[in-house]
Amino acid sequence: MLIKAEANGKFADDVNLDKWGKRIRQVRQKHNLGVLYTSGIGVPLDFLSAYKLFKEAADEGLPQSQLNVGIALQSGMGAKKDFVGAYKYYTLAAAQGFPSAAKARDNLAQFLTRFQIQAGQRMANGFMKRHTAKQKYIQERMAAERELFEALGRTPPD
Repeated sequence: MLIKAEANGKFADDVNLDKWGKRIRQVRQKHNLGVLYTSGIGVPLDFLSAYKLFKEAADEGLPQSQLNVGIALQSGMGAKKDFVGAYKYYTLAAAQGFPSAAKARDNLAQFLTRFQIQAGQRMANGFMKRHTAKQKYIQERMAAERELFEALGRTPPD
């Protein structure tokens, strides 16, 4: 129940995180809840719910979820089969150092045309550019908030 609560942004009282830390933790909790849905531990076995949670976390850049979205798209578990989309997510996870994602991507590539592979690579590159820009914005926003609170002589709220 705690994982489900944390996935919805309701954190335990003993955890003292700033809003950025809570956001990162929430992404991880979505992934963890997705894992529970895929195995049916403590929650009903539900591949659609798992896919949705993995997709949300994957779109935030979590490589474990990117790998799981690739698997779901390739196998059709909780999502419509989409080999190009699976190739994209495998590529994203592999770019963050997941060797099993690189193996899965290379295995899938055997069954794709050159144009499908190029489309998946373009999609992954576009995602990485947007994600990098978003992360840069978040870092700048965090720095600006710290500067503002320091200038006001206050401590940032939780």
